[in-house]
Amino acid sequence: LWTSSKGGERVRLIGHWDGGEEAIWISDEIEAMQVGTRGLRKYNLSEVSILVRASHQMRAFEDRFLKTGLPYRVIGGPRFYERLEVRDAIAYFRLLVSSRDDLAFDRIINTPKRGLGDSAQQKIRENSRVADKSLLDKISGKGATQLRLLLDTLDRLRKMYIQGTISHIEMAEQILEESGYTRMWMSLQDKTPDAGGRLENLKELIKGLEEFENMEGFLEHIALVMENSTDNEVEKVSI
Repeated sequence: LWTSSKGGERVRLIGHWDGGEEAIWISDEIEAMQVGTRGLRKYNLSEVSILVRASHQMRAFEDRFLKTGLPYRVIGGPRFYERLEVRDAIAYFRLLVSSRDDLAFDRIINTPKRGLGDSAQQKIRENSRVADKSLLDKISGKGATQLRLLLDTLDRLRKMYIQGTISHIEMAEQILEESGYTRMWMSLQDKTPDAGGRLENLKELIKGLEEFENMEGFLEHIALVMENSTDNEVEKVSI
């Protein structure tokens, strides 16, 4: 870093073991800046910015700011939990907790592609019970086979989780792998420039699960994040 300006504050270089520790330190510094303690100049939140190298690094900051009630905005793209691949993964997680989550099922029913045509998807959507496998008898071909495999996988992992034979982290990793979702983005790395970044975001999402005792607690946290105020009149830290 170089500047021709005279005076001003010196750049500080601070090292941390991981992103979570870094987010805690930075949020504490921001709070100190608001009141001008620790010898720091007093700043408004709108004067504070955090620069990240990749989108997956935002997760730790967003989670920390939510816990401390620090308003923030994301510039240059959607918030971490609003990204397409993260929302898809969360839909899978929601189905692991509740087989009757119609909105989650509707999101991932053909993601990745399972050979389900429009008419087959419409029949499934019209059914009020997500896990009613008798519906598959009305659908033929590859789509029915692939969907049956998905439902069986969801049922198996859900039972293992309830029985305590796998953790919520292992369950999340396995559904993304066995559903073919992770493999879908891996196959697109040479075709889609942002595929690599999406895979990093999925890894970061799994890492975020480590901070919670179970999947239910994690999903409750996600709901709070998504409800975070969008009031543009409030001063916010920019990420």
